[in-house]
Amino acid sequence: MILLKKSLGLLCLIIIFSQFSQIPAQEIPQPTSTPKTIRGGDAAIDRTITMPNAETVGNGIFTLNNYEIALFGLTYGITDDTQASLLFVPYLTSLTLNNVLISVKTRLYSNSDFIFSLQPFGAYHSNFDEEDDDDVTYTYGCAFASNYMGVDNLVLSIYAPIITNSIESPAFFSLQSVGAAYTMTTWLKLLFEINCYPLSDEIDSSSDAIFAVLGGFRLYGKHFSADLSLLYFPQFMRSSELLSWAPFISVAASF
Repeated sequence: MILLKKSLGLLCLIIIFSQFSQIPAQEIPQPTSTPKTIRGGDAAIDRTITMPNAETVGNGIFTLNNYEIALFGLTYGITDDTQASLLFVPYLTSLTLNNVLISVKTRLYSNSDFIFSLQPFGAYHSNFDEEDDDDVTYTYGCAFASNYMGVDNLVLSIYAPIITNSIESPAFFSLQSVGAAYTMTTWLKLLFEINCYPLSDEIDSSSDAIFAVLGGFRLYGKHFSADLSLLYFPQFMRSSELLSWAPFISVAASF
């Protein structure tokens, strides 16, 4: 009897084991690499001075742009929250670059309605006169940018730098840009902005700053964006109607 019980127990174990062995092994899903896409699907998402935005391009994204008409730039996303940019203005009569700016932009805080970023920067300026004398100044400082996105399809943004330079002028704070971008479709945004460009003490002017109002639109995509706008300078209205209006065209491409 004991031998029979042991035989039956062994038979049950064999049957159970054979049933489990017939269950196919589950395949372990392999991680798939997602293609890198610029944040927001807009190649110009990280603008600062004109049409400011507190966003960064995103990790591993590389962009080419002319952010401020003649200020050409290269930007690379070091992480999802930090990017580095090299901007320059080519000197038209030679191969020398007479304005070079380096900046690092970092998102310090972000949620669904609000973004806050800091952007330390440094710039080299070289002025050439007729005798080829080189007058060099250095500008450096830190700016903050902020977005508010609590309204559907609307982004309200500000850009405010603290600036000083090597000519012993005191550092000053400026609320330089206040902008609004309204998304009409997946490829079109309406743009509006008020700018305040502080002037150096060396510039002979009756005003301490130049004010400008920008209005226009942006054709945008994840690989290419273009701003087509008009700048209005109310301070120049009395002197010349032509000087009070200026076209603004800017493009950006991301890879």
